Amino acid sequence: MNDNNEENNYEIGESKKIIICNIACMVICSGFFIIELIQISILGFSNYWNESRAFELFWFPIQLIYFYFKLQYPNESYPLVDYTGSADLAGHKQNMRVMMLFALLNAVLLVLIGLKIFYFLTIDAKFGTMIKLIQQTLDQI
Repeated sequence: MNDNNEENNYEIGESKKIIICNIACMVICSGFFIIELIQISILGFSNYWNESRAFELFWFPIQLIYFYFKLQYPNESYPLVDYTGSADLAGHKQNMRVMMLFALLNAVLLVLIGLKIFYFLTIDAKFGTMIKLIQQTLDQI
């Protein structure tokens, strides 16, 4: 019985850390989204959309969806973990659909954040040329 309490306390402690981390990510994402909205108000929507940075608008809604699901399932493991061994983790069956949804959302968020980093790296003219070439190559794929 004591082991069960320790497992529950561990899960509660881990859940709090995961939720705090996701709140921090949501605050950062909200800050960038506000900046994008300011840019849209200055440039106008058509000019903003034509600069091929429209992907930056999609970061916030996807992060919001991820945040919602992380609040609902804070201790859900990821498919990259040995899910055959963890399918009966902590006495409850894990939902495979939720695991795959997290994998998909993580992949999309990593791509969007990578594109955002590429944009920030283009500020330096010499290094920015290389990044623009890489981005144009990825756009053609």
